[in-house]
Amino acid sequence: MQKQTQWPRKLQVEFLENLCHLSKVGFDLESSLMTLQILLKLPLKDVENIIFGLTAGLTLAEVMSPFIRTEIVQQLDFAIIHGQLTPLLQELGARERGKLVQFRKLRQILLYPLILMILLVVLIIGYLTVLLPELGQSGADLAILKTNLKPSWLIIGTLVPMLGLSLSIWWFAKLCWETRIKIIMKCPIIGTLLTLSVEYYICLQLGLLLSSGVELATIVAKVRKKTTNGLISYIGDKAWHALSNGENIRDFILSVAFLPKECALLFNLGHTQQQIGENFQILANRKFELLDERIKKYLTLIQPICFAIIGVVVIGLYYLTLVPMYKNMGGIVQ
Repeated sequence: MQKQTQWPRKLQVEFLENLCHLSKVGFDLESSLMTLQILLKLPLKDVENIIFGLTAGLTLAEVMSPFIRTEIVQQLDFAIIHGQLTPLLQELGARERGKLVQFRKLRQILLYPLILMILLVVLIIGYLTVLLPELGQSGADLAILKTNLKPSWLIIGTLVPMLGLSLSIWWFAKLCWETRIKIIMKCPIIGTLLTLSVEYYICLQLGLLLSSGVELATIVAKVRKKTTNGLISYIGDKAWHALSNGENIRDFILSVAFLPKECALLFNLGHTQQQIGENFQILANRKFELLDERIKKYLTLIQPICFAIIGVVVIGLYYLTLVPMYKNMGGIVQ
C-alpha cells in the first residue's frame, strides 16, 4: 500500500480557506472536496480516499489526518461535538494563513544573516588554511595564537557543550508530558508563545462548544475520553473530578496551570451559556492577537542578534590576524 504523505503547508492553508468558503455558499462536504481537487490540483487518490472514509462513517478529522498537521486534526476532532465546522474552518484558515506569513517572514529575515554566516565560515577556513601559514612563514610571532588555540581547549570547548546538550535532551525526554510543558512554559521566549497558543486553543474550542448549546458537563465527559490530545484529556479528567466533588468552577480554573485565568471571570459574570461561549471566542481572538504580536516582536530581534554574533566573530578574526602582525612589526623596529 502506498504511503500517504502530508500536503505542503501552503496547500493545507488553501484547502482550509476554500473548504470554509464552499461550505458557506452551500456546498456539501463531498461536492466541496471534488471541487477543491480541481481548483487546488489535489492528488485525486487522496481526495478519493477522503471521500471513501467519510462514506464509511469516519469523521473529517480522521480522514484528513494523513494530509494535514496533527494540531489541525486535533481541532477538527472537536467539530463532531459542537457541529460548527464552518466557523472552525474559518478560524483555522485565518490562523494558518497568519502562521504561513510569519514563517515566510522568518525565512526572509534569516536569509541575509545566513549568507553572511556562510561567507564567514569560508573566511575562517581561508584564514586557518591560507593566511595563518603565510603569517608563520613571514616570521610573525604566532605564540599567542598557539596559546589561545590549543587543540585540547578547542576539543573541550566543543565536546562539553555538546555533551551537556545531549544529557539535557535525554533528561527532558524522560519526563512526563505535563512536566515538559510546565518547564517549557517557564522559558523566557518559547514559554510565552506556548502559553498563549494553548490558551487560544482552549478558549476557541470551549467558545464554539458553549455557543452551540453543548452543556459543560457534556463537554467534560466527551473531552476526558479523547486520546488524540494529552493536554485536553488531562484538563477534562481534572474538570470531571472537580465537578464530581462539587468544586467551584472558579477555584478549579485557578488551580490548573494550563487554563487561562480569565476563564474564571467569564463563568462568574452571570451570563447565559450562549453569551459565555461568545465571550470565550472574543477571548480566543485576543489571545491570538497577543500571540501574533509576540511573534512579530521576537522576529524583529532575530536579525540583530545574528548580526551581533557575526560581528563578534569578525572582531575575533581581526584580533587573531593583527596581533601577530603588530608583534612582528615591533620585532623589526627593535
